[in-house]
Amino acid sequence: MVHVPNPCPGKVISMSIADPDFIKALPKAELHLHIEGSLEPELMFELSKRNNIEIPFNSVEEIRAAYKFHNLQSFLDIYYRGASVLIHERDFYDLTMAYLERCREDNVVHTEIFLIHKPTQKGGSISAWSFVESTVPSRMRKMNGV
Repeated sequence: MVHVPNPCPGKVISMSIADPDFIKALPKAELHLHIEGSLEPELMFELSKRNNIEIPFNSVEEIRAAYKFHNLQSFLDIYYRGASVLIHERDFYDLTMAYLERCREDNVVHTEIFLIHKPTQKGGSISAWSFVESTVPSRMRKMNGV
């Protein structure tokens, strides 16, 4: 139990720190987030089909099972498998919007997003600027001098 002083002098409110509603309501920050690492199984499956990228999974459930990694190598395997389906600016837009929606749901009020600049499996690459252009509305870029 955590004892939180009540604004009324002399009174104490008790609540469990494991209370999901309490935790969900807390404002949160995510620091140094690699956006590719936020890829959920549903979107990975969708992007693999959209971009005609072969992945060793036949269903979202199989991808979800692979997300239950047990060491660094199994984590890296699924991380890079997911990154392999991110080909076009639209893919990064969809990925970023899905991540930001989860931020809204989880009350994340500050996030620092990083992009690993990588060649894509198809031989092209997405630049950091293309990522910004595809995910940050032009009005926001102008407001911030970008």
